[in-house]
Amino acid sequence: MRTSDERYKFTQSYRMSCLTRSEIASDAQQSLDDFRAGKFQRQSSEAVIVVALRQSLHEPEV
Repeated sequence: MRTSDERYKFTQSYRMSCLTRSEIASDAQQSLDDFRAGKFQRQSSEAVIVVALRQSLHEPEV
C-alpha cells in the first residue's frame, strides 16, 4: 500500500506522461521565459545531480 506522498508522486508522474505536445511546449516556453527573467537561482551541477538522485530514490519502478 502506498503512502499519501507516494500516491502524490505517482499521480504527478502519470500526469506528466499524459501531457500533449502543445502542453509540453507551453511549459517549456514558460520555463525559458522565467529563466530569461532571472527567476531561477544559480545552482552548481553537483547540487542538481544530488537532487535528481534523491528524487529518483522515491520514484516507483516501472
